[in-house]
Amino acid sequence: MAAVDSIANAAVSAAEVAGMSVAVERNGRTIVARGYGLADREANVKADSATVYRIGSITKQFTAAAIMKLVEEGKIKLDEPIQTYLPGYPTGTNRVLVRHLLNHTSGIRSYTSLGPRWFSRSSTDLPTDSIIAMFRDEPFDFAPGADFRYNNSGYFLLGRIIENVSSKPYAQFVTERFFRPLGLGATSYCPNEPTRPQHAMGYNRNAGGLSVALPISMTHPYAAGALCSNVLDLLRWWNALEGGKVVSAVSYKAMTRPDTLAGGRPMRYAYGLSTGDLGTHKAIAHGGGINGFVTYLGRYPADSLTVVVLTNTEGPVADRSALAIARIALNVPAARALPVSVADRKRYVGSYTANNFTVAIREDGEGLIAQATNQAPTQLTHRGNGRFTSMAAPGQVLVFQVEGDKAVRLAIEVDEKAVWTGTREGR
Repeated sequence: MAAVDSIANAAVSAAEVAGMSVAVERNGRTIVARGYGLADREANVKADSATVYRIGSITKQFTAAAIMKLVEEGKIKLDEPIQTYLPGYPTGTNRVLVRHLLNHTSGIRSYTSLGPRWFSRSSTDLPTDSIIAMFRDEPFDFAPGADFRYNNSGYFLLGRIIENVSSKPYAQFVTERFFRPLGLGATSYCPNEPTRPQHAMGYNRNAGGLSVALPISMTHPYAAGALCSNVLDLLRWWNALEGGKVVSAVSYKAMTRPDTLAGGRPMRYAYGLSTGDLGTHKAIAHGGGINGFVTYLGRYPADSLTVVVLTNTEGPVADRSALAIARIALNVPAARALPVSVADRKRYVGSYTANNFTVAIREDGEGLIAQATNQAPTQLTHRGNGRFTSMAAPGQVLVFQVEGDKAVRLAIEVDEKAVWTGTREGR
């Protein structure tokens, strides 16, 4: 696909990313698998299809699959309280089930949203108990099952459940159950520093250009985001997952069919995977963002299409490129984007917060970028009347409510129903 080269080379040429790797598979045949730009700018190492990236929250589907594997073996029950597998974990009057951790409806506070209390220690190796101690006594954001809040604490606890039930470290469990049997030779629990020539370095993009990303100890992302992989392994992984070689058909259905919230409100997130639509095409996808890396894995099952984009620079390029590639492959024209005036951009820019969850809006050239708590930044497309869609979540619509000369509230809608509404800080 010449279009893939054009999309990727444009991002590299504009210095939006140092490097990226892309793989596209259609009807079981790999159409594209190549790299662009540099995996390591300092050593002048080119990116290719074998380049290994930190995949961030794409890790979550591996963790969810591990839980479902233990469910199949009768060692875990999804509707058991988490204390069954995490003795002594305090939930007060809240009854948190294992499934609540899987689909981000537990209400447990995410440790990555604790600000300096977590961030100031994020480059230091810490035992899992020390990280759990940061959030275990935090007040709940909402009653379990009542709302959805993307939550790294939930997947951190799932990693600990896997260890307690299997009597094996998380890294050992996923290696023995998934990586080795499936031939995923490039996939592993990430080291703190690159240990092989194939490992990409991570970068930030700022006004001065690209710079090496801030360090993070891989004890922190753990089962929520600590895996490394390359585009070829992620194609193999998805084929195995969908093909019944990882979990049963029943478990796979649970991982890809979202539950509903209390009161029947719809969800787009299932277990470690999110669902959405690209035009009339159903999608199953997940992105990842971690210091210096942003990634995206999307599957269009009815079309037998898989798109993987891994980048070694923070920013919206991965999801933007993956969706542009999918649109071309599926012949889905891009919805017409309306311009955003200078006045409107200034009107919308700011941080909107509710229930310890923040969506930050900032300018990017003549457009806008949104970045939600614990998530990678994503480009917004203006649909008119203060309504925007997000490249990372096609099923969501962001709606600004303006009073006077600035927006005062931001709502996130799914199927025309508000699932979250935040108030602008400093209004």
